[in-house]
Amino acid sequence: MPSQNFDGVEDVSSYLETLDVPTLGEIRAIIDRAAGVAREHGDGLSEAMSYGMPCLTWRGKPLIAVIATNRHIGIYPYSSAVVSIVRAELAADGIPTTPGAIQLPYGSTLSDNLIRTIVEAKIAAIDA
Repeated sequence: MPSQNFDGVEDVSSYLETLDVPTLGEIRAIIDRAAGVAREHGDGLSEAMSYGMPCLTWRGKPLIAVIATNRHIGIYPYSSAVVSIVRAELAADGIPTTPGAIQLPYGSTLSDNLIRTIVEAKIAAIDA
């Protein structure tokens, strides 16, 4: 699996172009599902770099980054509060977390409900 190297990466789309096929499919699926939830809340979704990572943004603020690492897919909602909302459900599924990240093992998936909860909680925090 690739390490994090964002040289020449300007946004999510250019990041996806750097991934190999199996990793690309896993990352794209999460990003596409997260973007779909955000679009249900109106205009405001775009792509950018934030904290050195390609991410989806909501009204110019970081919404979520989904990054391939050597050991897992890192999902970063830029909020320890958002991670804490889903931590128990993730732990029940055997998915580790850190205070600000979800460490999704390759070959695992997040339910649509979990992605919705993460994205909607972060949008609510941005819009507050």
